[in-house]
Amino acid sequence: MSLLSLKDDEKPAVASEERPACPLDQSTPILHGGVFPNKCKMFLTGLSDSELYASKLSYWTDVHGFKMSALRQSVLEEGMIRVVAGEKIVTLPAEIAQFDLMRVKIQDLDFESRFQLKFTRKCQMHAIVGYFDIDFEAEEHPVHFNTSPGDTPTHWKQAVFWLNQPLDLSKDAQQVNGRIVVKKSQNDSRALDIAIWLYGATYDEVIRKQSFIL
Repeated sequence: MSLLSLKDDEKPAVASEERPACPLDQSTPILHGGVFPNKCKMFLTGLSDSELYASKLSYWTDVHGFKMSALRQSVLEEGMIRVVAGEKIVTLPAEIAQFDLMRVKIQDLDFESRFQLKFTRKCQMHAIVGYFDIDFEAEEHPVHFNTSPGDTPTHWKQAVFWLNQPLDLSKDAQQVNGRIVVKKSQNDSRALDIAIWLYGATYDEVIRKQSFIL
């Protein structure tokens, strides 16, 4: 976090550097001038990467002849921070939240949202990926940048939430419906508890429910 050096007649501003993958896990102070970035949007999208899935998850079902499924479960429950290859993304992005960081309240950062992931090709989806856009809406030289898998990688990377079993996108459906709940962890002030539901044709048909910590 940095206090910008300004002229005597200008108001102070705070530039906040967020922790990788998610902008909601830190408190950002606001001075009389402004806080930067001052706008944020959050998105989910679908990932198909069988090789990475096997190396991170399938591996634990047979470790040199030993079944270590308990460790697989711990890997599933923890969101992974990494750069995701853009060519591995298999759905259109779905916006799940947007925040005006000059006006947002602490209670606003616990939220839930429904979303739809529209398929761009037939395959298996192995994970849901989270990322964000931010804006520095200064009067001079406004800046916008994107941390999506399709853009230039940044140190924020992306958040990867592995599915317990791959989801087959080769059927007739054109999208998967979902719901996400994000809450501040009660055990770690810098962590988030996240729950994701995936549904069938209607929100009455639950096909996946998983919980993560990020």
